[in-house]
Amino acid sequence: MKESLQIAKQQLIERWITAFDEIDEYKKYEQEVSSVKYSREVNYNLDDLKNGKLNPKKRFLKTKPGNTTYYEYRLNKKGLPVISLSVELNEHVGWVGFYKWSNDFVEYIEFCLFTKVPSCIQRVFLKNNNKLIYQSLDLYTRSHYLVFLELSKNEIIEHVVNNHSFTLNINKYKYRNNAITKSCGIHNFLGQAEYNFEDIYFYDKRKVLQKIKRFYENWPPQIQYIKPSLKTFKKLSYELSQLLAKYIIEALSKFQLDSPLFNVQIEFHYCDNYWPEYLRVITEQSKIKALNGNEGSFFINHTVFEWIRISESKIEVNEETENMFAQFIQRITDKENWEAGRKMLRQVARIMNENKLSLKVPVSKEFVAFAIDPTLIEDVEECLIKSGADKQKVKEWKKLKWF
Repeated sequence: MKESLQIAKQQLIERWITAFDEIDEYKKYEQEVSSVKYSREVNYNLDDLKNGKLNPKKRFLKTKPGNTTYYEYRLNKKGLPVISLSVELNEHVGWVGFYKWSNDFVEYIEFCLFTKVPSCIQRVFLKNNNKLIYQSLDLYTRSHYLVFLELSKNEIIEHVVNNHSFTLNINKYKYRNNAITKSCGIHNFLGQAEYNFEDIYFYDKRKVLQKIKRFYENWPPQIQYIKPSLKTFKKLSYELSQLLAKYIIEALSKFQLDSPLFNVQIEFHYCDNYWPEYLRVITEQSKIKALNGNEGSFFINHTVFEWIRISESKIEVNEETENMFAQFIQRITDKENWEAGRKMLRQVARIMNENKLSLKVPVSKEFVAFAIDPTLIEDVEECLIKSGADKQKVKEWKKLKWF
């Protein structure tokens, strides 16, 4: 299966390459347009295709929005999208996409009109209206990359492929009685993380989907979908942060450390993974040794730290935490509100700072926990303060050049 997924991955990349010559093909579909709809967000994803129907994620706006960014969808007589426009301020069209529909195959291709580079491809292979394979490839910054203006087509292709400047998903589905029972696939995020997975689908007695749970080779299982709750997003985020803080503290208590903790760095991957699996920790003893050796980077580009993988603590993630995390990820993904993930993990760190790890793990007088994506160029001072660190202490650490 792994080999076939890698072949499918290569085929999808090759399809993106051939798409370069199709930028004007959307014009062919203008004659099929029967109605026009508007939304403030992306409102279609081919992975939602079911029984030959593709429903919008949300209700369309009643009227065309003014003085803002929005999406315009042009639909055919069957109510299916054939052309999409991403409209920026001053009615400037930044991206255009088109859909190719047939009984056993559907494809969506989007282009950045600024660079003339394909920015997104989604493909679905069908049999008897059942989705057999879903594939997607999304370029970094939706292909709105200034350097592309200075490169030839072949140079752009080489740049994107060699630098893995895309997010890629491939999923193959298995059925029983016309219901998906499981799927397997591959996910690649900007070349920084690629993994295989298997999804198991759970239904109630009425055959209504309740949950999709994903299993990885080297990562704790996670719920990918759960039936939506009625909690407000603010309440959901706050309650989740409390549960995750408790989970992290319980896990930390299972590890043997040489001295009280000076800091705990909660790592996440912006836009991709907000589950707190990996921590970088620095103990007070390690900090003193580093200072004696004239080494003093303790918050980024660490000279001394210990890795802690939370799942190795053998602490089970309770069902409430698991379900709530899935709800949270669903909501931020639907709105592409990735910043909310960062804010939630900063709240987790804030709780850990306030309760001093609930006195379950020894900490130093200057102890601080903070959340950060180490793959980005982050403002460390901002990360610390928004994670609840004392502002005066942060100023002192900056003066000491500890970050």
